[in-house]
Amino acid sequence: MGKKTMLNLGFAVPGIFWATLLISGRFYPGYSSVRDRVSELGALDAPTRWIFNPGMLLCALLSLVFVYGLVRVCKQVELSTIPAWLLLVHGVSLAGAAIFPLPLPMHGQAGMLAMLLPLSPLLALMLWQRAGNGRLKLTALTSLVLMGLGFSVLFPDFLPELAGLKQRIAHLGWTVWFAGLGAIAGKT
Repeated sequence: MGKKTMLNLGFAVPGIFWATLLISGRFYPGYSSVRDRVSELGALDAPTRWIFNPGMLLCALLSLVFVYGLVRVCKQVELSTIPAWLLLVHGVSLAGAAIFPLPLPMHGQAGMLAMLLPLSPLLALMLWQRAGNGRLKLTALTSLVLMGLGFSVLFPDFLPELAGLKQRIAHLGWTVWFAGLGAIAGKT
């Protein structure tokens, strides 16, 4: 697979993720994207687990390919590969959520890996300074803000009726980061 194709997965992975959420949510009676968490779509008793879990596994696998393409670009332009490698936690987290659906105890543990994801844009800001790309900085900062806001889901007493929305804001954060990296790295 060519480098350009691998980097285009920075757009495809979020697209598949959001499409999976929209389709699954549509076929889950009573599900609310504002109130209910994403993982409920793939729970053992969810009517949409047969859509949601394969969709998350596909996102996880394609994320691995995207990371590989991004690492190749980093090496080519002599930038640290650490921010790219940190994106692996996202793929592993998605795979873990699909392989260990709610209410299995491993589901939460797999999801905790996603807490490391903000390190990727944060370290990119520090380690990729010589790249001097204003779009990269804006993308990293936007992503960090969205992920930070989305992590308010960790405080269940804070706006509990908006748990699904809070989680989706965090997902929007990684979406911005993946797509931004795909676009920026694709121009090298």
